Amino acid sequence: MLNEREIRVLNHMVADWREPHRVTNIQQAVAATGALHDVETRKRIGRYLVKYLSVLDTPGKQYPALRYVLTNDEALIARHLLQSGQSSRPVTDSAVVAKALSLNRRTVLDAYEVLNEFNLLDHDESARPAHFRLSPKARVVAPDMNFSFTQLIRGDGATFNVTCLADALELARSRFAGEVVRFQSVCAHCPERIQLTMTRGTLAITSDAAWLLVGKTCVHHLAFKSEAHLREFLKAKPDLAGAQTASARDFLKKPEPTARAAF
Repeated sequence: MLNEREIRVLNHMVADWREPHRVTNIQQAVAATGALHDVETRKRIGRYLVKYLSVLDTPGKQYPALRYVLTNDEALIARHLLQSGQSSRPVTDSAVVAKALSLNRRTVLDAYEVLNEFNLLDHDESARPAHFRLSPKARVVAPDMNFSFTQLIRGDGATFNVTCLADALELARSRFAGEVVRFQSVCAHCPERIQLTMTRGTLAITSDAAWLLVGKTCVHHLAFKSEAHLREFLKAKPDLAGAQTASARDFLKKPEPTARAAF
């Protein structure tokens, strides 16, 4: 069972999930409640979510528990490993992954442990040296996750993940229009980060600094570093050929509050 501190973190997440488009993760809830973050605490809360999320009275149960368990860095690492298709051999050395994703090696090593805990990686201790490899369960435990993320940071420092960049932009424009709001996301085509700032409803970026794709399901609501990255991504995704696309700036030219519906 969870202790008092962990229940406080869980309650914060559940309350956040009832707000439009919020998918606050454990790490963000820990920071918001002032609790001390450590991997073991996150694992305990994560195990609770894996077991009980489907029966909680919360909109959060529409997504896999892993969406809330993994930090944004860990989601990026998971996506990198899954896309590499290394099911039959050891996963890439942590130093190589750290360099590819512009992360420090300790972050990658800690991520491997968490991904092992939640069945995305298996630890092969019989090998010499022991190593991790992709688990056969990986696609089962997270069948509808693209492991992308969008983090919204309000002017007062409140930080939470949002379902997609399109939702985050609309949310900021409609609910936080008087604030300076920052967005941190990742390109669906490559590991490059996307960082945007909105001041009183206006993006402080050039028109080609971020592009959006909105498909039929939330797993296909994606962000891209540039139009070139978006077009290259679509070459390998013929099923998304009919999806709507636009730069972030053009997206915000749509009338409120249904920009995505009119997109």
